[in-house]
Amino acid sequence: MMLRVALRAFAVLIAVAAAIDPAWSTLRPSLTSATVVAMTQRDATAVLQRVRTALPDVSLDHRSVVHGRIPCAAGVPCILVADGTIGGAVATDTAAPLSLIDMSAEDAPDVRIASVGAAASHASAAGAMSVSLVRRNGSTVTHTRVRVLDGGVVVGSADAAWAAEDALTVSVPWWPVKAGARLLHVDAGSADHASSAVDVGLSIASGKTPVLVLDARPSWNSTFIRRVLEDDPRFTVEHRTRVAPALTAGTPRAQLDAHTLERTSLLIVGGLDALTGADVDLIDRYARVRGGSVLLLPEQAPRGAVQPLFLGSWLEQLSTTPVSVGPLKAAEVLHASNVPETATVVASAGSVPAIVTTPIGRGRITIAGAMDAWRYRDTNSKEFDAFWSSLAQTLGEGGQALTVRLAASMAAPSTRVPLVVTRRSFEEAPSAPASAVLRCDDGPSTVVRLWPAGAPGEFFGEAPMAGGASCVVDASVGEASASAAIAVAAEPRRAPGPVLAELRQAVEASGGMLVAAGQESLLARAIRPNVSPTVTTVYPMRSWWWLLPFAGALSAEWWLRRRAGLR
Repeated sequence: MMLRVALRAFAVLIAVAAAIDPAWSTLRPSLTSATVVAMTQRDATAVLQRVRTALPDVSLDHRSVVHGRIPCAAGVPCILVADGTIGGAVATDTAAPLSLIDMSAEDAPDVRIASVGAAASHASAAGAMSVSLVRRNGSTVTHTRVRVLDGGVVVGSADAAWAAEDALTVSVPWWPVKAGARLLHVDAGSADHASSAVDVGLSIASGKTPVLVLDARPSWNSTFIRRVLEDDPRFTVEHRTRVAPALTAGTPRAQLDAHTLERTSLLIVGGLDALTGADVDLIDRYARVRGGSVLLLPEQAPRGAVQPLFLGSWLEQLSTTPVSVGPLKAAEVLHASNVPETATVVASAGSVPAIVTTPIGRGRITIAGAMDAWRYRDTNSKEFDAFWSSLAQTLGEGGQALTVRLAASMAAPSTRVPLVVTRRSFEEAPSAPASAVLRCDDGPSTVVRLWPAGAPGEFFGEAPMAGGASCVVDASVGEASASAAIAVAAEPRRAPGPVLAELRQAVEASGGMLVAAGQESLLARAIRPNVSPTVTTVYPMRSWWWLLPFAGALSAEWWLRRRAGLR
């Protein structure tokens, strides 16, 4: 009797519950995913295992850098495991925190290369690299030898002596083997300690920079500087001197007119007090509109028609003994003050600027205030020659009629390198067609599509890198042509300093976390706040399996009733 009542009551409860259909809500963290990108040439297995331990309920998607791009998916937390040896472009629209595990200090040698600074060089001149070294705390290293190798051949070296500091910078002179894109290997170490090595891509030029030297009257200052440049194989020097109001002397192609200045990268002017107003107007247009570089060599405080070219205030200072103006010596010096904020001080006399470069329009004007440095060239002839050659090379590169600038000096195969082609002309909006072609080693040429950029005469494109050791981009706009080379390396060893600095900046901008190897447990703070809890609503009586106990209870109750003779 009691069993029949219990079975019937159980079936009735199921039916009532099904009619009410109660809802149960549960709050639980959702299972999230994250991307882990290994950016190191070392074994990162231990680090990845610690990441797995720190985030046990997170689905980790392991990836690597592909074609120079870091594959962080939009909206998904991304964890970079890096030591600075592999770089890559970080997407700016990830909309999720980007975290970094720094492996640079893990198993690092006693002395490691933090960064390497090297500018494009010329096949006919020696180059110099600035190598920043970092010594591990507690290391007993006292001397380190830094070498520069090109294809296994040592092309430069320098020794560094350690004192109390754990960081120093070494200037390493080196000599290019040949022109074109070169992949240089820089290592630092000693016989008793492991070495650190990085790869550097450089473009070695072989062409000559066109220079025009104009003397409004005969000038010793410009004459000796011109002789320095004439002896330097990096320059093609034309000159013109006015020896009388209607009489000039110089090379046949040297004229102060727009046609000559159109193909001139650097204009050096002496005898400034004899310049006419028309001369100054043309020089000003050459700098502002054409985008050329002008080097003015004054011999006294500015006066006359040339004064508008002297930006800021310039005061003549005479002394009985020569003073140092950078590597130069001079007793007659122009001191600069109130120069524009955009000006760059090339050399100073004590703490006062004396040689200053100022942007003007699309070009720049350099005032060399060491007016009689030529008098003391015999006491420091090497410094005199090296200073003016280096300054002329720098100014000439910035005043070329056509330039091709690649976004990187070293790239991996199958990547695309942005480039900018700039045409400088007296025409404010050059209308000549622009074209560019990419050649990688002896492979076929590839057309690089160019698009107009923001500034007149400026074009933007992307060069697709192919296999091989180097690629060259040849560009032309109208009659002007130029080229730029880039080294190609599948897995170059990069200096960790610049790469890690870029990654840290990206991490800070995304609101992520920077941790050292061994502190992976801290990553939960950056990942878990982005795990949104999930509210789950359940209707248990809607499940089909409730039919089984309902039907079973009624069937059992009916069977017991029939057995007892009831209906």
